[in-house]
Amino acid sequence: MVLAGAVALSGVLVAPLSPALAKKRPKASPVATLDTDNGSTVDLNELNKAAKELFGKLERGNDGTLDKKQLQGRLGKESFAAADPNRTDADEGRVPFGGLRPLQGRRPGQ
Repeated sequence: MVLAGAVALSGVLVAPLSPALAKKRPKASPVATLDTDNGSTVDLNELNKAAKELFGKLERGNDGTLDKKQLQGRLGKESFAAADPNRTDADEGRVPFGGLRPLQGRRPGQ
């Protein structure tokens, strides 16, 4: 479930950044968007940094959570539920930042 939440979050990160970067750098790939050290890969630290930056931009209530309104349609119902596997805030439609745990070095299939 943590991996599903992280994968859903990675889509959330790349989608809003792509149009802005396309104006600056034509044909910017999702990897280039997140690859801050120009290593042609996105490591866990780069992904987590981008996630925290986007979370900070979206989270306006200063309560450490994102609600569906703050997410502005970036996550569907299933992805929203995957980001909060314990359903701690399902009734309120909020995802705590702690629900979006880092991958902690896990690889797909682990």
